[in-house]
Amino acid sequence: QMTYFIPDRLGSHDFKFGYESIYDWYRFGFTGATGPIQYRTRGRVPVQVRFVDVGAPGDYGNTWGPAPNIDLHHSAYAQDRWSPANRLSVTVGVRVDYQDVLYGSSTRRPLITDTVFPATSTVPGADLVRNTNAAARLGVAYDLTGKRRTVLKVFYGRYYNNLADSFSPANPGTNNFATYDFNDLNHNGRYDGPQELGPLRFRQGGASASVNPNLRTPFVEEFSGSIEHQFWGESSMRVTLVRKNGRDFVPYYYSAYIPAWVGQVTVPTPVTVIGSSGQPETYHVFDIPSSLTGQSDALFDNIPDSDFHYTTLEVAFGSHVGKRFFVQVSADHQWRNDLRTPDIPDWGDSTPLGADPIGVNFFLNPNPAVPNRQGTRTYQLQALGRYVIAHNIGISANWRYQSGFPYSRIIPDGELPNLSPAPFFVENLGQHRSNNVSLVNLRVDKAFQVGRARVIVMFDLDNALNANPVTNFNLFNDDFGHVIAVLDPRVAQIGLRLTF
Repeated sequence: QMTYFIPDRLGSHDFKFGYESIYDWYRFGFTGATGPIQYRTRGRVPVQVRFVDVGAPGDYGNTWGPAPNIDLHHSAYAQDRWSPANRLSVTVGVRVDYQDVLYGSSTRRPLITDTVFPATSTVPGADLVRNTNAAARLGVAYDLTGKRRTVLKVFYGRYYNNLADSFSPANPGTNNFATYDFNDLNHNGRYDGPQELGPLRFRQGGASASVNPNLRTPFVEEFSGSIEHQFWGESSMRVTLVRKNGRDFVPYYYSAYIPAWVGQVTVPTPVTVIGSSGQPETYHVFDIPSSLTGQSDALFDNIPDSDFHYTTLEVAFGSHVGKRFFVQVSADHQWRNDLRTPDIPDWGDSTPLGADPIGVNFFLNPNPAVPNRQGTRTYQLQALGRYVIAHNIGISANWRYQSGFPYSRIIPDGELPNLSPAPFFVENLGQHRSNNVSLVNLRVDKAFQVGRARVIVMFDLDNALNANPVTNFNLFNDDFGHVIAVLDPRVAQIGLRLTF
């Protein structure tokens, strides 16, 4: 990186130039320690069997092993921060990224060879996709009054994804899977040969997964604007509006995009389940035609109509009153419109304070009554303050109010004859919201000077009001409403900080 400053040339210029190169090498693959066979059960009865392309565990890394995923990344950027006048500053920049996503060579020796896996195969390395993208940045700051108390800021930027190992399932030298219906002829619950295999339901990896060589690199663009005004002393207020758009989405790491199936979920199929009330419920969903059962080649490609939109409005105020008192309050509200997926274990956020545990991704939705695309909103309020009383003792308080997440009960397996598993939402997400969370934290601290060192003793009381709202719970139909997490109870702790 290099910077260069030029004063008094139609205003001052502050140039920045840079270049970086990244060789991202990552190898991931099962060692075979858990075996080549996995079962999927329904009512504790195995109904599907999945084969994994693994060899003998003792030979891993010697006679067989996974191929590495590689991303060769070159980037160059240039930026100029131009100040043509005292009240105006303009920042203009551009970044050019080149990515070559590929995989290395490997040898596969699967233990199960009576399915879609060959007995032995040598996989030569190859390219998956090469892309070059240019991203622009533009920022403007303008002093509205000339008194340096009210500033308008606007910004636009585009950011392309680092593809890294995102297409690892399309690497034929790494984990490959094949899932079949399981006909347990002797009812021993174990696979005993190809005579017990029904139709092929799903394949992933190897020749069954590919990347469109004309794939466009996904990116996010941001538009933002803010007005900041300084009041008395060190008191100020800020209003900010941010709009983020995700474009050219690709389902990374695994591909739910099956070209043969998209647009073909057309066979009416009633699904009856026992609802959360204990009564049977019937849903009118759709399956794929039987003729497409074995056509499950996955494709990594840009999903049609997959733009994501997020708009956030924030208002914040902060003030220092003398040297003893500080307060800051803020409120934000977010509107979102994006693709949501009921496949929570793979894509959701299960943390206790996750703003929304329902994941974002494309999925083959068998329920036409509830669309994959959903519009929802969340909001948050926060206030914090600190006051220093006599003897240099500080008292701090922090209050946060977080809206609950929108949710729907999920049928995790529609038990459709041809499209299985087939999870779907029961209702639109915006019809229900989990508990709001109100959290109060307190702190008292006292500073001491010990020679050249400074010691601060702190007493913290987290969740001072001992609130206990439910912050996460199971959304799947079979165990719907089962509490996963509540807000942590009141906790007191003492800490020391030494600076010297």
